[in-house]
Amino acid sequence: MLIGKHDSALAFLKNQRSKFSSNDPQLAAYYEFMSVYYHALDTAAVTRYADSAIAIFNSPDPIKKYPRVYFKVLLAKGDACILGKQYETALGYYDRAKQLLADGRCDNGNVASKIGGIYFNQKNYAMAAKYWVESYNRLLACATTISPRKLFYLKQAALNSTGVSYERAGKLDSAYYFYKLDLDFINETERSGVIEKSNISAPRIIVYDNIGGLKLKQGNLKEAKSYLIASVSIPVMDVDGMRITPNLKLAQLYLKTGELDKVALALEKADTCLTFIAKLTLCKM
Repeated sequence: MLIGKHDSALAFLKNQRSKFSSNDPQLAAYYEFMSVYYHALDTAAVTRYADSAIAIFNSPDPIKKYPRVYFKVLLAKGDACILGKQYETALGYYDRAKQLLADGRCDNGNVASKIGGIYFNQKNYAMAAKYWVESYNRLLACATTISPRKLFYLKQAALNSTGVSYERAGKLDSAYYFYKLDLDFINETERSGVIEKSNISAPRIIVYDNIGGLKLKQGNLKEAKSYLIASVSIPVMDVDGMRITPNLKLAQLYLKTGELDKVALALEKADTCLTFIAKLTLCKM
């Protein structure tokens, strides 16, 4: 799987099925892996394998004997429910998984992040912020098994998501606090040299955009302009539309300041980014 040979991985996995008897609790690990494998490919398969995995843990004995497998199975079932837009049911499975963490087990903030995502989709932004803060704190407490690059992305994403949630909740001061915390973390990571600078550009573009937009909402046009220009000026190829929103915000800002020539230029740049992303998407289809 890790080297990209998915067909070989699937063939190998399917070959393992015959090695388990139908009453072997460890068969759940196979079902869980298959559910994860199909996540971006086949929603029906995800649900089918997750249901098969959860059915094995229908009594206390397998749960007690294989708690780590059970934990993963609960997450797989929760993820399957998310795909089916069954958010309340997913919360139930994630909450059961969260209860298993009480024994000191570390999941690097994974469960809290998933729960935060559900509340965000339900527009309960204050609760989403709470869980993303918890996710960040768990990353601080148990990050020894994560590579520096992955740890950077997870921590940065948790801080940024918390800021976005507070902004959507109308708590702009709290939003700015977490955006600034995110930016400070990005700067600290860059100075430390623990990961390549190329991996830092995208998160920096996003946080500059978010802070610039926040300052625009607050009417602080000078700071908003500074952050938004910084966002669109970072020299990196935009392959996922990162520069669309800061350019649109710049157009809004220039409209407020009466710089109509710059409004047109910012809108043109946003349109160019959008057209490029559309062509890129079509090429991948």
